Amino acid sequence: MIGLFALFALCAQLCMATHIKRGPHRLAGQVDDRRFSRREFGERKLGLATKLLTDQWATQDVCDNKYTVMADKWNQDSGSGSQSTQVYECNAGKAAFASQWQWQNAQDQVKTYSSVALKSTQNSLQQPISNYKSLQSSWSWTVEGPADAHWDVSFDIWLGTAPNDGGSSAVSAFEIMVWTGHQNAAPVGPQIGTVTLQGTTWTVHAGPVSHWTCISFVAPDNIEQYQGDVLDFVRWGVENVNGLNDELILNAVEAGTEAFIDQRQTLLNAELSVEGADVAWQGYVYVCCGESRRSNFEIERTSILREVVMQRSSRLVGCLARNRSNLANGISARSTLATARPSLLPALGCAPTEQSTQRRTLATPAAERASLTGIDRSTSNRPPTGVVFMNMGGPSTVPETGDFLSRLFHDGDLIPLPFQRFLAPAIAKRRTPKIEKQYEAIGGGSPILRWTKEQAKGMVELLDELSPATAPHKAYVAFRYARPLTEDCLDEMARDGVTKAVAFTQYPQYSCSTTGSSLNEMYAVLKQRQELDKIEWSVIDRWPTHAGLIDAVARNIEVALQQYPADKRDDVVLLFSAHSLPMSVVNRGDPYPAEVASTVHAVMTKLGHSHQYRLVWQSSVGPSAWLGPQTSDSIKGLAKLGHNDVLLVPIAFTSDHIETLYELDVELMEEAHELGMTGVKRVESLNASPIFIRALADIAAQHLESGKVVSKQMMLRCPQCTSERCGPTKAYFARQ
Repeated sequence: MIGLFALFALCAQLCMATHIKRGPHRLAGQVDDRRFSRREFGERKLGLATKLLTDQWATQDVCDNKYTVMADKWNQDSGSGSQSTQVYECNAGKAAFASQWQWQNAQDQVKTYSSVALKSTQNSLQQPISNYKSLQSSWSWTVEGPADAHWDVSFDIWLGTAPNDGGSSAVSAFEIMVWTGHQNAAPVGPQIGTVTLQGTTWTVHAGPVSHWTCISFVAPDNIEQYQGDVLDFVRWGVENVNGLNDELILNAVEAGTEAFIDQRQTLLNAELSVEGADVAWQGYVYVCCGESRRSNFEIERTSILREVVMQRSSRLVGCLARNRSNLANGISARSTLATARPSLLPALGCAPTEQSTQRRTLATPAAERASLTGIDRSTSNRPPTGVVFMNMGGPSTVPETGDFLSRLFHDGDLIPLPFQRFLAPAIAKRRTPKIEKQYEAIGGGSPILRWTKEQAKGMVELLDELSPATAPHKAYVAFRYARPLTEDCLDEMARDGVTKAVAFTQYPQYSCSTTGSSLNEMYAVLKQRQELDKIEWSVIDRWPTHAGLIDAVARNIEVALQQYPADKRDDVVLLFSAHSLPMSVVNRGDPYPAEVASTVHAVMTKLGHSHQYRLVWQSSVGPSAWLGPQTSDSIKGLAKLGHNDVLLVPIAFTSDHIETLYELDVELMEEAHELGMTGVKRVESLNASPIFIRALADIAAQHLESGKVVSKQMMLRCPQCTSERCGPTKAYFARQ
């Protein structure tokens, strides 16, 4: 019998809760149901066995409902084998369990995370990080088994953007893992450096998992006796990782072992004792970011932090099936949507010097979040140069979907309709229920605003360095169909006293239906408000072949290709997918198809034309003719031609939104699964890629230095242009 045994004990008052969204799905006949013998654990006294967990998502509350033991066989379909978990009665406040498994195949993929977690209802939790003084922990474990087994023993801390009482990771932004032991297993993402904490030099790894970022601290040698404050690892993240701040909520903590594969009998004994978390409810003030506190972070910032491209976690493989099962049972949390594309690691930045360190009250971070830049306005006597990020936007919450669709279908630049004023509301109303379900499936709204703010924040910080003559800079967001809308953007700029601004499209390739529509709307709102002469504007209208953009996309492709076996990697077909356009728009002479093709060509040149590829189009709506071939039709065609390994590359999107997270990651993956294609994957979106954020800063800096108001290409109207708004808009921006 192949097996691995794990024992964990957990006690006291740690302020956390489990993150797993569990479904009732059970795979009958896969689990060895034999009872565990305490003799197998030597002289260790576990207490009386109570319940055997055999279902995939089985759980058992223990110790007066303070803790939950979880089987958590979340990725069991990626391999073959079985697992069962024996729960023991609470002994002196400690929860204990033993897990036995046998797994084969897919040795680099986690199959399970049998673990114990603190329950939300019985512990002080769902509070900001700044409310906690310590999370004291101690555990001991031993492993007996073959050298070819794959496993890790790890502590798991979950940080979210809001309190999480629903038992899922829907609000998770970061996962912090502390690996005190492992064998033949690798954490998520590449190593980005080392840090000395608690007398041990840990390697630090970072990478995306679904919609959150995982940061792993891996001990150089197995620490079989661990005692310390695990909040130290969270504090390091607060000091060194953009987006990880002490206003994030401590959502969950778990302790367990991840099983990859076992070749023979393996024995794991582990105990965990978490001492009471000391919570300062009167407002513990955390002093962040002193340079002296980072002296042990041994990493070359310019060569690694700004150039690192995060690898996709193998833990996502096989989760599409789990998502379908959970959705079928009415679960719509993002944690169940394993195909949701992940956020890349936010750009890690050097902490401020000791001189720039400020003590922060609990209210301060919220004020900082209200500004995209965090510029200390007291250091500048002049208003900021505005940089307006223009994009289509998306509903941040499900109830906003109807308004989003109504604005979208009213836009004749994007979707020209006969009798548009009358048809648009009817179409939007009819499609709203369907689209609401899609947004529910990806976590309850679009992440595009969050990503736009992250990109804008990083860009502005670099731009202040690259273009001091026009500093300080402040980024603003003007979405076309969702808030913040153009008028919201202009209101904020007015409050800040902005007199000079750059309209910076976030569509790399120009189209009259995207960038053109946003500029038309900007001009119309300014005219309506009688503010045409209030701001001196310039425009960045396209950047389809900018070297930084091409490098960022190429790097993400190279990382994604590593997911394929070496003997199949060279035969992977690259499908570059972009948003389609109605042929009526294309036939007027819209430059979008040619500019998207130029981006694809530049990327393939960067890659040395290493793979076969095609440019395809997605997201067509309605019965009229659209630019093709459609992405879904292309997948079907490649399947008929015998292709199995296809890598999807979003080429006209700069961040994740519904077209990547649902159309590609859910609908298209399901189609591929039905066609028997097991090798269809997707490249990460650019999101917060440090390379991409640097590209944005370079584009803006070069534009400001050039002194150009608009590009020559922007002034050329389509040969068959029918828009009444196009001419006046171009003329307005050109005469600035």
